[in-house]
Amino acid sequence: MVIPSSLCSQKADVWSCGVVLYAMLAGAYPFKRPEDLQQSKVQAIRSALRRIMTADYVPLQNVSPECSDLLKGMLQVGEPPGGNEAQPRFFAAHNHSFISSLPLNISVGALD
Repeated sequence: MVIPSSLCSQKADVWSCGVVLYAMLAGAYPFKRPEDLQQSKVQAIRSALRRIMTADYVPLQNVSPECSDLLKGMLQVGEPPGGNEAQPRFFAAHNHSFISSLPLNISVGALD
């Protein structure tokens, strides 16, 4: 195996959470476009995969700059030029300013 599975799965988990967060905020998937309906299923899938690999999604206008920055980091795939890791891992996403600014007062005991 070329990439350690824990690194790959952690990136995929963060990316998936970014897709879910985008869908909750926008009411639509980040990489799906209306023009996909005019294409064959195979072509629509290819188009969506191309958009996923290049993080080509429509940025949300109705969210805070912190939320937009979090989504941008979570929806990245691969590494940017220069070799720095673009995909925030769980702790980077968890400690992001958007997450830490949320008024959440939930303790683990409250979920029992």
